[in-house]
Amino acid sequence: MTCPTCGQLPPSPSSPRFSELLYMIAAPLDDEVAGLHQIIQESSAYVGSLQSQIVKVQETLSALMGLQETASLRMADAKRILHPMRSLPQDILIEVFLCCTPIVNPHEINWFMTRSQLDSLSPLNHPWSISHVSHRWREITLSLPRLWSVIYLDLRRYIRLPPQKFSFVGSLLFERSRKLDLCVNIVSGAMDIGAHPLMPFLKESTTRWRTLYAQLSSHSLQSLSGCEFPLLQELGVRDETARHALHVTVDTFKNVQNVRILHLYPSHDTDVEGHETLGEFPWSTLSKMSCHSYTLKADFLPGLQQSTSLKELTITIDIIESSFWRELSGSVISLPVLECLEVTDRADQKGNIKKFLHILQIPSIRCLTVAFATYRPLHYSPLRPHPHFHRISSLRVTCSMTQSSRRSGYIGGSATLLNFLRRMSGVVEFGLEDQSVTSEFLDGLVVAEEGAVLLPSLTSLDLHECGFADYDEAFSLILRILESRSLNRLCPFLERIVLPREDWVNDLIVGGINGISVRQKPCL
Repeated sequence: MTCPTCGQLPPSPSSPRFSELLYMIAAPLDDEVAGLHQIIQESSAYVGSLQSQIVKVQETLSALMGLQETASLRMADAKRILHPMRSLPQDILIEVFLCCTPIVNPHEINWFMTRSQLDSLSPLNHPWSISHVSHRWREITLSLPRLWSVIYLDLRRYIRLPPQKFSFVGSLLFERSRKLDLCVNIVSGAMDIGAHPLMPFLKESTTRWRTLYAQLSSHSLQSLSGCEFPLLQELGVRDETARHALHVTVDTFKNVQNVRILHLYPSHDTDVEGHETLGEFPWSTLSKMSCHSYTLKADFLPGLQQSTSLKELTITIDIIESSFWRELSGSVISLPVLECLEVTDRADQKGNIKKFLHILQIPSIRCLTVAFATYRPLHYSPLRPHPHFHRISSLRVTCSMTQSSRRSGYIGGSATLLNFLRRMSGVVEFGLEDQSVTSEFLDGLVVAEEGAVLLPSLTSLDLHECGFADYDEAFSLILRILESRSLNRLCPFLERIVLPREDWVNDLIVGGINGISVRQKPCL
């Protein structure tokens, strides 16, 4: 290979003797030694010449790379100046900023975010971070009080900080929200915040609170007593009073007239046994409530009896003492306008859903969701048919049909659930969540040529949360359900079915099932 600059070849011996010596241990002859020294001298000079050329090339390359970097930076700067974000109209920027507004409802919070990412006092979080991007963005954020109207305060994070450091930021937060209605989430755990530096700002702003989620001790909740809440419409409370701490009855929200939505959550501390009463609430004004029997305690019966305006009720039955149902024996809870009811059983005793439903008078019921405990056999054997079950048009059931009891080896969930469904003559939409659906249950949904029709008004069947022991047999039975209901004149045509497997959906579509909307389990 020649030198690219001078075109010379590197010095090399042409004698075969040189190659021969490379593969021998013998010393070269005396007349060969001189030739080898000459090769060394010529190669050294040649290497030196090449090194000087390499240095020049490297200098040229370095200069070119510097020019390339400068040009690339100028190009990037030009692109940055031409970025569409700079020319976005203000109304579009406002919509983008508003989409970044955090959510205070614990049901909707993205729990992949840490509490520090939700903290409204942190300059690293929205809307503070947006206001620091540019002068234009700062002007927009300061002109939008709605950006500052969703407030999440975890007061435990500031225990060791000087009060002045965050009370100033807190005052700015409330000031920038101006007179707008506020959505507030306050978290303090068992810590009493009665003397907290932020309390003056909180008390001063209660007249603007539209939504409040409070994860506080009873003392902290009571410290807000005497404040006015004229705009409060949605209230969520989690009593975080320490297990051995003195509990006080909270009357802070007793006379709040505009609350329509109430959520009562159990304590995060699973070792806390709870208290006899959580507090007094404006039961009669509520239209929607979610609660646990554990959190209501002594307020369970009187609270529900006073909630005569409820249209939606979600209740979880948990940690029930043996005397609980005996005390409610003969009681009646009348909810005349209740339309949607969701009941979940997490207690150790069996038959809780049955017992709860039969103390209810719900003449306006339309939607019912029941979640039986999946860790024990399905147990629902009503002593008498519920007088209002025939009014239900939408039903969803979560259970485990084949869960065996350790004591009796009981496996009878299919018959139990079918018996439950026989009382639901008005159900139009039925959904089931069970990872152990039996063939006996699916066969029960098949309409026989003669005899009574199970769910005679059914037009929508949702099985996308179901599992089956034998999927081939289950699919065959589903086909029979569709065919039998399409041919029987006593029941309407099944218009919609949601299935757990894509191949089932494809088979139904290819098979020419006309007039039915077939869907697969939604992707998460």
